[in-house]
Amino acid sequence: MRRHGNKSEGAENRGVLANDALRVQEGAREEKVRELVEFMRSKEGEAVTIRPVVFSTILNVLGNTVFSRDLYDLGGRGDVVGLELLICELLVIGATPDLADYYKFLMLDYKLDPL
Repeated sequence: MRRHGNKSEGAENRGVLANDALRVQEGAREEKVRELVEFMRSKEGEAVTIRPVVFSTILNVLGNTVFSRDLYDLGGRGDVVGLELLICELLVIGATPDLADYYKFLMLDYKLDPL
């Protein structure tokens, strides 16, 4: 039996993305890919912009993994391009470093720092 150095190491294996949890949801991921293939078959002979369709499928796979539900309908109800742009903007904002991370004297109150 493997000993963990601290409690946080073992916590990684009990989360939503643990191997066992992902293995259990394998069928749901395969179902989302089947839905993608069926959707593309229904559009046979039509011009289809693939990026929003693939983005919707990935969003639904992640949504099913985390929330156990679809986040977007492949049938086209809603604005997937706007949602994609919003998510990309949020990722850019979240990845932008704060100057206070580099220069601690810029922080107004150390108690607000999550670290």
